[in-house]
Amino acid sequence: MLGRSQDAMEVAREALVRFPHCLELSDMLRSAWRRERRLGMDAEVRRVLSDPTIEGFEDLIEKLLANGELQEAGEWADRMVSEFPRDRRAALTRGRVYEELFRKDHVAWEGSTAIACFRRAIEMAPGAFEPHLLLARFFAYIGAVSKALHHAFKALDVDAEHEEAGLLMSRLSQLPLEEETEEELLRGIEENDGPPTLMHDTQAEPPRLSADTERGVEQLSSLAGVRRVVLSHHGIEILASEGLVVEMEGENRSFADLTVGFRRVAALSGKRMGIGGLQEVEVAWKGGSILVFAAAATVLLIETDGSPRFQKIADEGRIFLATCTQAETVPVGEGTR
Repeated sequence: MLGRSQDAMEVAREALVRFPHCLELSDMLRSAWRRERRLGMDAEVRRVLSDPTIEGFEDLIEKLLANGELQEAGEWADRMVSEFPRDRRAALTRGRVYEELFRKDHVAWEGSTAIACFRRAIEMAPGAFEPHLLLARFFAYIGAVSKALHHAFKALDVDAEHEEAGLLMSRLSQLPLEEETEEELLRGIEENDGPPTLMHDTQAEPPRLSADTERGVEQLSSLAGVRRVVLSHHGIEILASEGLVVEMEGENRSFADLTVGFRRVAALSGKRMGIGGLQEVEVAWKGGSILVFAAAATVLLIETDGSPRFQKIADEGRIFLATCTQAETVPVGEGTR
């Protein structure tokens, strides 16, 4: 509001590290970036258009990626490839952009585009290290173990001492080979809104919610006017009633299964129909209502009894979702996140 866009961007980025699911902060970052870009980005765009160079495109795309403008980065990457169809860097940059789009939204055609770009880069420079490593990472992410192994081997053939490629090869060799086709794996990730769980360390305990997150679900379920709470968080589910975590069986299981439907609606509306993602909804339910809050791969359902404290319950749900910590996983090739 004071016109200090750079300061606003710095604060928003710092806050998103602590509150990664807060959609309002994400919107503030993009808004500040768009206001700031009027001062410098327009001139940079004009330079790229008047004198198109690989370096100019790369700088512009990196700035867009850094500020969450993935769709616009994709448009410029498309243009970059049309300007430099025989340049390996253009294919690699476009592949990286579409990989980020796929990892964020899990849209199958964006994953296919990333793979095609990396393969194109390999065709132009068969002995290059980077495109093989990028393909190995990506195939590992989607569960295409045999293809990930192939490209990890090719990368190590170029640089036998590369630590990440060696780690990939070691961990992938312990996993079963996929039975599905590449297209089927991508489509499955799109429908499930997330990658397969086989990429976790098979010797480790299965991932679970943090103690703070579990306590938060229990506290929500103990609020006056709340019957049950269910949280589906990056493939991990928990259901609580009257301040205690309860088993997902019988009616509780059916209630928890509603999260799958709401997650798919959120994904379809936001990613594949282009009309903005579902973030909140209220549904009449057994004399009360169900409040649904969605953020990326996380869905929170709160069943209420129609209590006059409805607004307070809704506010608590929003706060909880904004501060919900991510379940710790260790995907192949990415390290801990």
